Amino acid sequence: MTKGESIQTIRGDLSTAAAQLATLLDDVQRGVEQGEEADVLLRLCQQLNHWQQTLPEQEWKQLGDTLRQHPLHVLLLQDPFTARAFAKPRGYAGDAVVMDLIYAYDGAVPHPVPDVTPLGARIYQQVASYAAGVATRNRRALLAAKLDEIADACAQPHVFAVACGHLREAAASQAVVTGRIGRFLALDQDPVSLAEVTATVGRYGVETVEESVTALLRGKIAYDNLDFVYSAGLYDYLSDKVAQRLTRLLFDMLKPGGRLLLANFSREHASIGYMEAFMDWFLVYRDEQQVRDFLAEIPAEQIASCDLYRTEEECIIYLEVQKSS
Repeated sequence: MTKGESIQTIRGDLSTAAAQLATLLDDVQRGVEQGEEADVLLRLCQQLNHWQQTLPEQEWKQLGDTLRQHPLHVLLLQDPFTARAFAKPRGYAGDAVVMDLIYAYDGAVPHPVPDVTPLGARIYQQVASYAAGVATRNRRALLAAKLDEIADACAQPHVFAVACGHLREAAASQAVVTGRIGRFLALDQDPVSLAEVTATVGRYGVETVEESVTALLRGKIAYDNLDFVYSAGLYDYLSDKVAQRLTRLLFDMLKPGGRLLLANFSREHASIGYMEAFMDWFLVYRDEQQVRDFLAEIPAEQIASCDLYRTEEECIIYLEVQKSS
């Protein structure tokens, strides 16, 4: 089916489209209520992804408004993950508490899930199991491994984490908890998140910096001679221009031989439609070339090496750059 034919299916005959949508949502609601959430939510995600990929942006957003008016959305909000992202109590969907809810799926963070209904718990178990959640949990593990790696490569390295959230990778890093990081700076604009960082890993020497990315872009905050700079979830929200400018600034903070690690979600995951329709959670998805373009403002001769890769879930693209000596 071509894009035009897909759009015609949704838009052409409004009564038919409305009937198709109502039937789908009614079926999913019934399946969720009957304990068949694994099958029906997967089918819902597949259909939502189809619409997300084929409809014009404005049409898709309007469809999302319609989806959220169905009683199914009320059921889905019993899931604390869906509910927190949709409510945005800190102003955006992917806040540090939402990340903890993703990490809690495999017990990586103790007791972050509040009391929920049995139905809400089952929906949570399903939604958090999708590839995007797996990739996010594996991203935490990858960052912890990178911290260990940099500490093995040089004694007492200086590290800077940008938009750190709760910095959960620090507690998972042997280098951090055994005191092998020389200076660890953790920047975030959210004082509540930084209070959690201090409470959990402050005793390992992590220093919090309460500033926004805007402060970095304006030169209010700058460091130098750093061994490792990284940002895991920030670039999913940045425009291309801002991403390129910030990458240059962070790269300039590295010492010769220092490393910069950035990450960005790609479109290859099955829950994009669900996130946008029912969580009202929109990311800036990129492919490899668009991630490589983060380096547009950095002269090629200043780059010793550049590595682009994905983990096995293929949802997240990593860019790892080493500065020339």
